[in-house]
Amino acid sequence: MNNTMLSAQDNQFYEKGISALKKKNYAYALELFQQVLSTNPDYTPCLHNLWTTAREKKKSSSFSIITFIKEIIQTFILNVEVTYAILLSKKKSIISIQEQIILLNPDNTSAFYKLATFFMQQNKTKHAKTALEEVMLINRNHLKTLILLANIYFSEKDYSKATLTARMILEITPNNLQAENILKDIAALGVIEEGFNNIRPAT
Repeated sequence: MNNTMLSAQDNQFYEKGISALKKKNYAYALELFQQVLSTNPDYTPCLHNLWTTAREKKKSSSFSIITFIKEIIQTFILNVEVTYAILLSKKKSIISIQEQIILLNPDNTSAFYKLATFFMQQNKTKHAKTALEEVMLINRNHLKTLILLANIYFSEKDYSKATLTARMILEITPNNLQAENILKDIAALGVIEEGFNNIRPAT
């Protein structure tokens, strides 16, 4: 659930972006979503739709070796810039540059996972969760993502999603200690909550 309230103008931009995405007008949709995010960086549904649009735009584009090489070079340069931003502790720059990398590589799970870790380092759990859930849309078996997501869901007391995610981890790596511990903790909390519910006032 997102509690960010958009202004009337930004809501109009957002709805136009959704419409443009549905009509496969990807360039316009990207422009609109970026406009909304420039004034509402915490509106994660817009972030998700921005990334969806970038992926669909890339899928629909015909392959060009020149564009391919250009994107590799741009990505390399941006990765260098991220490294420098980390060394100089420029938190906003780290996020901004990594998001540029994702727009160039919208189906790269490693890029999304790295962004999620940057968000976590800045205590932006909601944004990290959005980035990790994006990974799941691309690859549901991305183990590091599943583990981090399970822990986030557990910390948010979303035990249903934490349980489901932990079980997915165990399907990939049976006897995974982190997943087993999450399930044990959830089971223990269930017993405690049931116990609390059964307490009656003394008469």
